[in-house]
Amino acid sequence: MSDIDNVRIPVILLVGQYDGLNPPEESIKVHDALYDSQLEIIEDAGHIIYFEKKRRGNKIN
Repeated sequence: MSDIDNVRIPVILLVGQYDGLNPPEESIKVHDALYDSQLEIIEDAGHIIYFEKKRRGNKIN
């Protein structure tokens, strides 16, 4: 059992469409492995979503 199997709380994953450090493909794998998660891929953003797309990042809930 991996540590991710022990996560039993809701998780929101935010990833930029052009994130080179944490590509969306990796976030999709994490999302699929989590018990209860929401994945948001932010269009036209890289790694630092809250600086690049402040309004979009703050609307996630």
